[in-house]
Amino acid sequence: SWKQSIVIKNEWNQHSCMISSTFNDLLSNNIQGVSRGFRLNLDLVGVGYKVQLGQSVDGQPLPLLEARYKNKYGDHFKEYLDEFLEGKDSVQNLTLKLGFSHDIYLDIPEGVTVICPKYSSLILTGNQKDTLSQFAAKIRSYRLPEPYKGKGILFKNEVIRRKQGKN
Repeated sequence: SWKQSIVIKNEWNQHSCMISSTFNDLLSNNIQGVSRGFRLNLDLVGVGYKVQLGQSVDGQPLPLLEARYKNKYGDHFKEYLDEFLEGKDSVQNLTLKLGFSHDIYLDIPEGVTVICPKYSSLILTGNQKDTLSQFAAKIRSYRLPEPYKGKGILFKNEVIRRKQGKN
């Protein structure tokens, strides 16, 4: 265990104190990210809520491309799809099924690693705390936890204060 220190040689006032605290926190987060990394666990609570890892090409999820090519070319769509995909890079994405009439596809940002141990849980890891937190907030924004039934996307060990419904 080692300590870090920051020395500011300007006059000490409230503004410089705030700036030094912010700088200290950012530096501490970067050091922790490089040495240990950050980890966020998300749970999907609700009937039929699922998450899967998938692939996307040019921002289009692979299942949607396959369906589009199958409708257009019939049984021989694989040949045309392989021709389209040749030489293009595929990116990992998340497929969220959250009770909407459509699936939600999210491209995973660079520097974030996603593991799906079960259909109803996610583990996000990365070196940059801000990128990781922003991606987790984006996932969570599709189904925020609601206080009446307790459904939604929750952080691990998060407690939702439940409200009593009408009787």
